[in-house]
Amino acid sequence: MTPNKKDLNGISNTPEAKIARIFSEQQDYFLSNATRSVDFRLKQLKKLKRVVKENEEEILKALALDFGKSRFEAYASELG
Repeated sequence: MTPNKKDLNGISNTPEAKIARIFSEQQDYFLSNATRSVDFRLKQLKKLKRVVKENEEEILKALALDFGKSRFEAYASELG
């Protein structure tokens, strides 16, 4: 498939060069030790919790569609 061509889900593919650049930037950031402090990690975990809660319905729907999980099973095994 050519770069930026739409796939069946309407999502654009990301060119490999862009992926490599993003990966390199993330690796440099990690190696800078900016992620080592407990304060940084706690802030990131709080952000993750907020985003998961904000998208709970979409996550539950995706788990049902992709894996056939009931709401209860999906919540208990993935979100709860």
